[in-house]
Amino acid sequence: SFLDQAKIIYTGSGATASMLAMNKHITKTICVENGISTANWSGLRLVDSNKVKKIISHDNKFGDKVIIKPNFQGSSIGISIADYNNIEEAVELAFMYSNEVLVEEYIKGREITVGILGNKTLPLIEIMPNQDYYNFDCKYTQGQSIYRVPADIDTDVEKKIKEDALSIYHLLGCRHYSRVDFLLDENNNHFLLEVNTLPGMTPSSLLPKAAESRDMDFDELVETILKIALIDNDKVL
Repeated sequence: SFLDQAKIIYTGSGATASMLAMNKHITKTICVENGISTANWSGLRLVDSNKVKKIISHDNKFGDKVIIKPNFQGSSIGISIADYNNIEEAVELAFMYSNEVLVEEYIKGREITVGILGNKTLPLIEIMPNQDYYNFDCKYTQGQSIYRVPADIDTDVEKKIKEDALSIYHLLGCRHYSRVDFLLDENNNHFLLEVNTLPGMTPSSLLPKAAESRDMDFDELVETILKIALIDNDKVL
């Protein structure tokens, strides 16, 4: 917002798109309104674990396990796979990082991410963590995850995932570059997890890995993002 007010050119999505994407509840609501599949969920604000138990037991959207996550957070911080035995601990952890929490349907599946550069998708990446899900340790500890680029996915499924990734990217108002995460279940149904308006940009991060599979090295990727941003700025002017 400061850069916009100061009329300073920058790369990446603007403040509004970044705010929308950081709010998982809003992102998922936009998905539902536009026919993009996402796991069933309930948004909660400053509630105790007993209320969460009641929601799970009285709502057939959820099974025996759920995902408890902060509504405003990144890098998988504060996320837990929970059941009735550890729900109190999971809720307490999530509320440490946000005053709003999501109770989300647990879907066992493959983790897929889609890099977007400008208005085009990059090859899909399958993330294979050595734990139950792609948590903070798996993201940032060397050797804790394996990445398959490009992902081994049916062509029609791949096409639909890419279409949905671009759709939510545009619906949120993202620009220049982003990364969109999905779960792919055993029946090849995909569910949007979240949109990363500022994905990791170290040489070992996922977006650079996807670009590298297109023979675009890290320096070229950075230069491409800069060129896209300059072109967008010229259009505005």
